[in-house]
Amino acid sequence: MNKIPKHISYNLAGTLTQLNQFEHYNKLIEKMIASSNPNEFNKEGIDPLLRTNEYRHEIVFPIIHRKSMFISVFSFIERELLLIASLYERSFSKFTTLENTKDTGIDKAKTFFKKNMDLSISKLDDWNKLKDYQIIRNFFVHNPYETIRDDHKSFSTFKRLDSINLTKYDLDDNTSSYSIEITSQLCLDLLDLAHFFFNDFYELLEKSK
Repeated sequence: MNKIPKHISYNLAGTLTQLNQFEHYNKLIEKMIASSNPNEFNKEGIDPLLRTNEYRHEIVFPIIHRKSMFISVFSFIERELLLIASLYERSFSKFTTLENTKDTGIDKAKTFFKKNMDLSISKLDDWNKLKDYQIIRNFFVHNPYETIRDDHKSFSTFKRLDSINLTKYDLDDNTSSYSIEITSQLCLDLLDLAHFFFNDFYELLEKSK
């Protein structure tokens, strides 16, 4: 295995500091959600149906903000892994480059470290959970609505997460659709996992020096 040169700069404290900043932003978002007033949706009399306004306030409004926060945190995790991989790529001319590494996102980083350095980040305790969150992130990015069918490939992953509430609705084609409610715990769980994952990941890198 290639020994990692001492000059390569990577810093666990820097990664954790940025995760702490995300935690701060998340608290601000939750504070805004908690203090918002459903009647604000009806200031101009555009929608006279209070029930619709309550739905927007209690379901749609939190989902939009929590979904955006969740996607941002996961994107940071992905970016951080690929950024660290790029540091090693530039230090070893014989490494298979990220550009020529199969897969995408966190899987590209996983393949890069395994192929070039024989590091199995997929064996870290939190990897499988991180993969679950990747599935959720991809669904949020490609599906603008707050529903999921029970025959969707991502449905089983949604059911595994206690931080997402699903409410069932039967459809005419003998399948079911579920409304998605994202609780405040989803982003907190991802941030907690990111802390544990990067602690283990940097420890793995240190052992390879």
